Amino acid sequence: MLLDPAADTFTELLYDIARSLIHHGWNKLVFVNGHGSNTKVIDPLLRRIKYETGAFAALYKPYAERYIGLLEDLLENPPDETPGWHASELETSQVMAHDPRMVDMDRAAEDRAQVPQWLPESFIKTDGAPDVEFDGYQYFVFPMDHAEFSKTGVIGNPMRATPEKGDEALNRFADHLVKALDEFRRVDVTVTKRAFEDRV
Repeated sequence: MLLDPAADTFTELLYDIARSLIHHGWNKLVFVNGHGSNTKVIDPLLRRIKYETGAFAALYKPYAERYIGLLEDLLENPPDETPGWHASELETSQVMAHDPRMVDMDRAAEDRAQVPQWLPESFIKTDGAPDVEFDGYQYFVFPMDHAEFSKTGVIGNPMRATPEKGDEALNRFADHLVKALDEFRRVDVTVTKRAFEDRV
């Protein structure tokens, strides 16, 4: 029985691609993911690839939800405006840089995450992570859809977004990834199972 057919389809697709690459001689794989919710299902995939084959498997997540990192001097939104979250400053800027026709700033809305209606008011939710705060601490994680904690789908303030910021952010992430990939060349990897025998 599938627990989440969409997640299972996604991870099985990535698994088949990874195993095919390993079968054809690749030893190191780095998945690049720009969507925070995917990380929840990719971690078991990375472990599966590593444990089954011995291949090097990693995830690069070039976004800035809770950790601004490379973009600290680029983004203007203060932390309470969650600059790296859904449709906030960073994501809107990146889409503007990619294809400005996809962004209609006349329809842009500023919004914040709220605690889902099914939780008591004593719980606090400030962003799109699955964590929810209670009594000053974030020890609870709940499975939630965006509609449960955001009325508009926006988590932050897109009003300071520009295509220039988006282009710069994409370039910084790309440069950082390339630098890391160069370092990974020095990692010794012994693939223990290359044959992809279970393919359909």
